[in-house]
Amino acid sequence: MNLQQAIRNQIQTELHALNKHILRLQTKRYFRPMKKTLAFLFLSTIAGQSFAQSVDTLNANNIFAVFNAGGDLFYDVNTFGGTINSPGSPLSFTAGNLWIGGYDSNGKLHMSAQTYRQTGNDFWPGPLDTINTVCSASQSSAYNKVWKVNCAEIDTLIYNQTNSIPGYTVPTDILTWPAHGAQNFNQSQSLAPFVDSDGDGNYLVTAGDYPLIRGTQSLYYVFNDSLDNTAHTNTAGARFGIQIETMPYAYNYQWDTALMNTIFIHYTITNYSTSAYHSTRIGFWYDFDTQQVNYEASDSLNKVSIHYDANSATGIYFLNQTMGGCINYQNNPSVQGNPITSQDYYELLNFQWDPNTPMTYGGLGINTGNPTQWMYTGNPVTQTGWRDAAFAIDYRTIAVTDSFTLQPGQKKEFDVAISFAYDSVTTNGSFTKLLQYVNSVRQFYATNQGYCIQPFTGITEAEDKNIGVYPNPTTGTFTLSGTQTGTPFFITDVTGKTVQSGVTTSDNTMIDISSLNSGLYFVRVATDAAITTLELVISQ
Repeated sequence: MNLQQAIRNQIQTELHALNKHILRLQTKRYFRPMKKTLAFLFLSTIAGQSFAQSVDTLNANNIFAVFNAGGDLFYDVNTFGGTINSPGSPLSFTAGNLWIGGYDSNGKLHMSAQTYRQTGNDFWPGPLDTINTVCSASQSSAYNKVWKVNCAEIDTLIYNQTNSIPGYTVPTDILTWPAHGAQNFNQSQSLAPFVDSDGDGNYLVTAGDYPLIRGTQSLYYVFNDSLDNTAHTNTAGARFGIQIETMPYAYNYQWDTALMNTIFIHYTITNYSTSAYHSTRIGFWYDFDTQQVNYEASDSLNKVSIHYDANSATGIYFLNQTMGGCINYQNNPSVQGNPITSQDYYELLNFQWDPNTPMTYGGLGINTGNPTQWMYTGNPVTQTGWRDAAFAIDYRTIAVTDSFTLQPGQKKEFDVAISFAYDSVTTNGSFTKLLQYVNSVRQFYATNQGYCIQPFTGITEAEDKNIGVYPNPTTGTFTLSGTQTGTPFFITDVTGKTVQSGVTTSDNTMIDISSLNSGLYFVRVATDAAITTLELVISQ
């Protein structure tokens, strides 16, 4: 590059940064209320711009996380409260959502992305009219809901179908499971997945049908980027005409530390437009903060985006798509700061600060070395490589897929896992532990469908037929037979909550359950050969 070209590029970069700065001063778009003291100001700032969303929590294992019906992750958009809670490594602020960008055949950029909804909305609750590629306001309101179902509730439902339980009532979220869209609004007749026991294609609980969920507990909601007569006011980008069905889920497998500290999100993204979108990328955007000094990192070998401090580490990684890289941008009006235009958002999905400035290796990732798609790839354990120097920069991160073409009518399955590690003894020991979790979860995902189906909901491995419980029903005690001494067992109620646990003392261990109320429970036993779950009825 000659001197004249270098000067021209530098001028273009500075003009781009200046334009961003002017826009942010006009819109206050760079403002993000990370601290609690600014929460009230935030709520007053967005008055009339955001909207109330139905919310629910995923809380089957060690992780407590909030999900919103409009696609917002990890915080309640109605109160700006709630975080991801994990043992030993609390996150003081959390937020997340999807970014999707691509070009149609005419070269027009389409961009759908959400951050904090300070300035507008690109996503809304509800499924699309598959013919007109919009969602009406009334249908958006009707689907402004998060459904929540536990495997144990499905177990209880199936048990009740053959053994009538006095006073049993089908849980509302199972009864109203949105398996089919509204035909009069041209919605898809295949929304939330279900087990069609009688094979008639219709969801009917009285016919033996039940939700097909993943893990021990699942949430379900559906949102879109095309609310009728409403433009994108967050990115100002053109709409795609996509519908995004979302199923967050978790496993309450207390014998597996990695799974107990991991949550999953399964996305089904459907293009209901007539356009093919090329050079499309999906970004998983998030902003995490802990109470200690925060650092960002990435692992290009294991393809993980990482947020960490001295004692805790959180990893975001993809399970069925290749992560093409991750980029950390700053909460300020610089060229490396918050995006304003749809082109700004798309540039970040392509690891660029502006059209002439790619992310580069070293320093703060700008004008330092060779272009790269992975930011801060150094190792904090060995103190080597390119590391976040913690200049008190408020970062937010996008982990991005490889580029692809989204065809008309195509469904894109996109699975994300988020693992949390903690080590209070060794500085940055959680970083090493996190990567162990990632490898363990990926191995599990590769060999387990994870669906909650019979004969044992939530487990796909073969059961050990030698293990049994008797007497059943029982009153104050029961015997767990067919196990070796020291085998862990867990007793869960119909909500999936562990109410009692321990280890066996012989091949026939008597267990006192006199403190438990009458009802249906599940005894779960983990051995080297299999994972076994047995129903246990207590009738005090």
